[in-house]
Amino acid sequence: MIQSSSYLNSLWVILGLLLIAGFFVFRFLLKTQRIQHLPGFFETPAGEFLLNRGFIVGVVLIIFGVFLKYNALTKAEQQQAQMMIATEYRANVDAIQSLSENIQNLIESHQKVTERLYSQDNEILTLLFPADSYLNEANTPVNKLVDSAFKNLKDSDLLHNQAAMEKFNGFKNKLKPFINQQITELKVMADPDNEAYPIKQSYWDSFKETFAEIDGKNPQEIAGSIEQMKQARVEYVAVLKQAEAYLAQVKSFVGRDSFISNGDIYETIKIERESLDRLNQFYTKLRSLNQSVEAILKNIP
Repeated sequence: MIQSSSYLNSLWVILGLLLIAGFFVFRFLLKTQRIQHLPGFFETPAGEFLLNRGFIVGVVLIIFGVFLKYNALTKAEQQQAQMMIATEYRANVDAIQSLSENIQNLIESHQKVTERLYSQDNEILTLLFPADSYLNEANTPVNKLVDSAFKNLKDSDLLHNQAAMEKFNGFKNKLKPFINQQITELKVMADPDNEAYPIKQSYWDSFKETFAEIDGKNPQEIAGSIEQMKQARVEYVAVLKQAEAYLAQVKSFVGRDSFISNGDIYETIKIERESLDRLNQFYTKLRSLNQSVEAILKNIP
């Protein structure tokens, strides 16, 4: 907000005030007859105007000075608003970029876990998690997949094959630390206290009215994009919780001493598909959002 005292720093305002003060001092000296003889100039129309209405020139100078100062202060205020908004908005854009990178890393992690489950190096796993169903998930209903898997497993008699069971249990023991590592990394990405990837708008709230006065700017576009980023930040938490549920399900699978049931396999495959689908969809959404906010950021300064 522009302070009225700022106008007193204008040279034109100072000159106007001095001229007005000088005019009234001059008139006072004339009235008290301390000045008795005036130059012939004051008998001309211009001289008579200055003698009787000279203060008007001072007023004009003050108005002119105020106008120039107001424009200068307004421009400075608008530049500050642009700078503060751009700084905050850039941090928000960086946060969205970080979320996008986290989701991409989580997709890769998710795929690594899934690829281990659909391993072709383990006879029991090959039956429980057929590779062709992983490659054609959309065409393979989970319930039919599980029913077929357990039927094939029963027919194979691998559950009574000591070597096959030892290999299966060995796989689970090797997968445990890997799953724990993925869960730990996911918890770091989660940022539950919203400290690493916050979406802020305090500067926007403080300077948006000033920003709206700048020609060629679109405050509605910025306000809308901030709201989109805030919604993405909330959705990010939900997406990570779903991914964590998948990892927890796999951890439960590899942590059991007893053999799992049809329901356990069904739940593992179901959550795996839902989680990966949502991760991919959210990643696409974040990439699109990141591109749009990057374009908006370029138009703020």
